[in-house]
Amino acid sequence: MDKASAIRKAGKINSEALVETIRRFRDFKTEKDISGFLNKQIKKRKAKLAFPTIIASGKNAFELHHKPTRSKIKKGFLLFDFGANVGGWCSDFSRTFFVGAPSKKEKQLYKIVRTAQERCIRMLKSGIITSNIDHAGVIGLGKYSPTLKHAIGHGVGRKVHDKPAIYSRACDVLKAGDVIAIEPGIYIKNKLGIRIEDTVLIKKNGHEVLTKFPKKLICLK
Repeated sequence: MDKASAIRKAGKINSEALVETIRRFRDFKTEKDISGFLNKQIKKRKAKLAFPTIIASGKNAFELHHKPTRSKIKKGFLLFDFGANVGGWCSDFSRTFFVGAPSKKEKQLYKIVRTAQERCIRMLKSGIITSNIDHAGVIGLGKYSPTLKHAIGHGVGRKVHDKPAIYSRACDVLKAGDVIAIEPGIYIKNKLGIRIEDTVLIKKNGHEVLTKFPKKLICLK
């Protein structure tokens, strides 16, 4: 299986595993409950984990590489970051949900991240200098851009973080066949983390998003 086909399949597995996990959400009490079930769903579909699954509730999502704990899921944002590995090729995927009913401010924060991510993805095609993607993401996050604690994106391949580099001073140029992840976020210490991430295949005159799960803010009860 070639790179694009393998990562496309990995992206499909990501979505299927997440759909099943959200369907069973009421069965889970802790971050570890969720990560354990999600990991089993990925493996059930004959894939490996691309990296340790991150499930982060509330203020825990401020930690970029939070390890799921046995603390109870709290009201507020709940971040999922995980990936499947098919045939040695990785995918990378994040969605942020809300447990309970979000306030107007919380809805606004989520919308800012979603809009910034969609702004970056719309511009993707071969020939784009990767620093321009970072610039679009920073503009999209507006006054919250200083809270972003990682690059706006990165290449994905045999490793979950691969070439091309995507950050403010990067000078890599996208080419057809590249696979990248776009992942803007807002992180407020002791409060929350919001991240939306998709794995995208670059084409000559456009792109294909390989992780197809809705980006609207889904509230979990």
